[in-house]
Amino acid sequence: MTSTYTDRDNLRWKDDEALIGIVWQYTAERMSYKITVEGVNAPSDPSAIVYQNGTDVTATVMPSGSHSVNGQVITLKRLGFLWDRTDYSVIITATISGFVQNRELIVQCLDRRAGRAGLKGENGYNDRRTLIWKLDDPEIGVVFQFPTETISYQIAVEGSSPPTTIAASAYRDDNLTNLVGAPTPEPTDIMLFTDSFSVSGQVITLKPLFNLIAGSVYSILIRTVILEDIRQNKLIVMCVDPKAT
Repeated sequence: MTSTYTDRDNLRWKDDEALIGIVWQYTAERMSYKITVEGVNAPSDPSAIVYQNGTDVTATVMPSGSHSVNGQVITLKRLGFLWDRTDYSVIITATISGFVQNRELIVQCLDRRAGRAGLKGENGYNDRRTLIWKLDDPEIGVVFQFPTETISYQIAVEGSSPPTTIAASAYRDDNLTNLVGAPTPEPTDIMLFTDSFSVSGQVITLKPLFNLIAGSVYSILIRTVILEDIRQNKLIVMCVDPKAT
């Protein structure tokens, strides 16, 4: 994917720009955004207000913690509990060079549903053996799978911070019903996974994926902890219809 989003791990506060950037986030993620203020004047007294359609929702989406400063870097409270297909405007305030200044960070909560993924499959599938979780890309890739196959996908997380505490949900086509069976309150449909998730170094191994329906598209939302934040990414699995090939 050629991302049009700002790198979530390299946000910059610039003197000549009102907008820090536009970043993506999934519903299950809990992100502490770090913003580097350019120049030599260190920021102080950071705060933030989050708006959804003009309504202040800060208490809901930033319910705990505190903003902090370390040198030129502002760290915001963890942002989470977002609604998918919704944009959030984060207005950040800090004192710099004796002046109270503001900047805006736009957070777009992405759609979990597979049917709205902007599928890469039209340009060819990703190699199922070399899947990469890139920290600046909201989609791991699009792979094919036949209905008779059972596959444990392995995903290498880029960087040097190993992932921990692996979980996943699966959605079929445009349905927001979680097919894995947990967590609540999403209802249980069918079990697509067995056994356990595992991690070795930077590599996540998913439970075996099976029992897919020919012609359907599945969105696998994988959740883990990277760089102290709860992060999520999407793997799209297109179940090939053998009668149509």
